[in-house]
Amino acid sequence: MYNMKFNKTTVTISISQNAQIIFEDLEKIRPSHLSMSLFLAVIADDYVKTHGKNAKIIDFIGDDVKSSLPIFYAPIKNWVETVRELSPVEFTKLQERHWQLGNLINSEAGSRI
Repeated sequence: MYNMKFNKTTVTISISQNAQIIFEDLEKIRPSHLSMSLFLAVIADDYVKTHGKNAKIIDFIGDDVKSSLPIFYAPIKNWVETVRELSPVEFTKLQERHWQLGNLINSEAGSRI
């Protein structure tokens, strides 16, 4: 297993063509007062705190997962905007997950009451 060593002030990475598009999109939303390295650290910290052991990053790769949904406890206005913009296929997937979560919550509520 390779561990990154941060004993230098500069770390260089190689960026493929696919990754370049992602970094360009990231640059568009980076606040101007944050360096790219600090912004990446904030993003990584947010991912670890939000997902922790609940998901592996590989779970978000692929077109079958809508990874741009707001986090669960995001303000409801974020959900309203996102749900209204979903394609019919994406909406159906969200609806199926909603049913799954509803069943899970109802089952758990039954055992706690």
